[in-house]
Amino acid sequence: MGGTTLATHAKPVVPGVGRFKVIEVPREYEFCDVNHVVLLVSDLFTETSAINTLAHPQEAGMTLFHSFSVPRIPIHAYVARLAKYALLQPALLLSAVYYMDRLSALYHRFILCARTVHRFLIAAVTVAAKGLSDKFWSIRHYARVGGISPAELVLLERELLVRVEWRVVPDPDLLLAYYHGLVNRSKRFKLVKREDNKRPANVT
Repeated sequence: MGGTTLATHAKPVVPGVGRFKVIEVPREYEFCDVNHVVLLVSDLFTETSAINTLAHPQEAGMTLFHSFSVPRIPIHAYVARLAKYALLQPALLLSAVYYMDRLSALYHRFILCARTVHRFLIAAVTVAAKGLSDKFWSIRHYARVGGISPAELVLLERELLVRVEWRVVPDPDLLLAYYHGLVNRSKRFKLVKREDNKRPANVT
């Protein structure tokens, strides 16, 4: 596998450590504030990109996901922009993590790094929106939000679909596992405790 992914870099973090106020989030990703999911996903992509950029400063093989230079917009700001202007729901953002792991496993030339992460992300959310949503925007809209041309996005979308073997609809249980993994490795968030399953006393 080329580079680091969630599966290879999911380290537990003790809640409360660091400068962030730890926020409790729902156990189900469907009910999580999308801005919190943006932070969870962008933290992972930022860390993974930084690690892989240092580990692979000169990638041997260029891919369609490589940009000529490193985009200036930070990864968190980019993910937040995509979520805001493409109206992304938690499942679509989490699907990008699924695509990252799948692409890394099936396409060894791909490494998520500073020069690939932005183009991968816009391709991933475009594919996820079309695969998981009943309604989605035009290619032109996603391209404008992502800062690339429609023609480039068409190529990236096609490349991602082929490389992940057209398996673009992840199982909901897998997305839940990704969500819990992201929360458990985060310094910002923790899952709410499970409610007691005690039955109420019978009233007669």
